[in-house]
Amino acid sequence: MKYLTTDQLIDTIKRGKTVEALVDKNEENGYPTIQWLAIEKGRERKGIYYIILHHVFDDRSDGVESVYNFSYVNPDDLYGKIIAEFESHLDAINFVKENFLLSLDKFVTEGFIEELI
Repeated sequence: MKYLTTDQLIDTIKRGKTVEALVDKNEENGYPTIQWLAIEKGRERKGIYYIILHHVFDDRSDGVESVYNFSYVNPDDLYGKIIAEFESHLDAINFVKENFLLSLDKFVTEGFIEELI
């Protein structure tokens, strides 16, 4: 599993590809949970970058293999919760750094978050 360099992160986002980073592993009502962030370029609103927070139960003990198929802690957030949006990819990155204290060298391309859990 390879983390993106800062240059790769910026280039990937600018090209409209989603990047993800693990935020936390915790418990909710006694059940293990996983949180991760995604920075995603808008599909309908092309000039907007979204910060999406995913918070799911760790359903591996129930036989579910993919984190992308785990049950969301809040069922209303079925595809994650948009927590911020920006017109600049750099503003989106800075928001993540400041609000989640995530290092830029902890991001992977979409689909590889499973390797971090």
